[in-house]
Amino acid sequence: MKILLVTPVNPKLKQKNPLPDWQPQNHWYLALKALKHKVKTFSLTDFPNIKLIKTIQLKKIIKQYKPDEIFFSAGADRIYPFKNTVFFSGVPASVLSLNERNIGLQAKLILTNDQLHADQWRKLAAKKVICLPISAIDSQFFNPGKNIKKTIDVSFIGTLFPQRQKELIKLTQYIPQLKIWGRLEQEVKLFPELTSFYQGEAWGNKVTKIYQQSKIALNLVPQHMVSSGNLRTFEIPATKTLMLTDKINSYWYQPDKHIAVFKNPQQAGEKVKYFLSHPQALKQIALAGYQQTIKNHTYKHRFQAIFKLLK
Repeated sequence: MKILLVTPVNPKLKQKNPLPDWQPQNHWYLALKALKHKVKTFSLTDFPNIKLIKTIQLKKIIKQYKPDEIFFSAGADRIYPFKNTVFFSGVPASVLSLNERNIGLQAKLILTNDQLHADQWRKLAAKKVICLPISAIDSQFFNPGKNIKKTIDVSFIGTLFPQRQKELIKLTQYIPQLKIWGRLEQEVKLFPELTSFYQGEAWGNKVTKIYQQSKIALNLVPQHMVSSGNLRTFEIPATKTLMLTDKINSYWYQPDKHIAVFKNPQQAGEKVKYFLSHPQALKQIALAGYQQTIKNHTYKHRFQAIFKLLK
């Protein structure tokens, strides 16, 4: 099948022996190639960033390439609305531009990471919406690693929005071992209470190494989600690290079997204390989470499911 991948990232892709990169869109490309599809990419963010020109360029490529399916990733307002895409969105429709929402509404299928997002699209009268997160893992990139010692008791990696920093401050009161990596957006400063816990930014391979070295990793699911489906939901278990999360879709992972869940900071602290003092129980659940991830949550699995839906 011929696939046109329209994405806001300009991935450095190689037809022969491609090297995985941390950007999810690269993993989509690699998974599609591994499934024996022909894949052509169209970047929404390379030069020129002019909507009319980008739209003309895209229409020209569609006419020449004649793809069987067009997979469109939301995230950059660079194209005027067009029809019959398979539309990927990891955020609520309300935060997308009007153009992107119209592309979604004209798509034959919308894939969302969270049920709340799916419900929003249905209220907007989208044609077909499925809560099937495009978030997943590339098993070659996120993996347990060999002979890597678990030297970090508890880690957190994520963008340090002000609200998230407030959550982390409460958690540090019960988890003094917590080490925090994260990006600070423009004009957002690190709260003084987190200074001693902050380890700097982490991207790409560094994220993988931190999770590989962690015994427990926190996943604070974004507030716009009612369950889970963000990247960390799948990346953490893929490294045989115990995921401790505040939300979960039990269809992806079952609490106390594949991962651990907490309802408040005090309970998070209690669970950290328990698992660090019961390493065998920690190892058992982390292994089960890893096996569940490899079995059901790779990008190959996602695209296989998508093609079944399209049939």
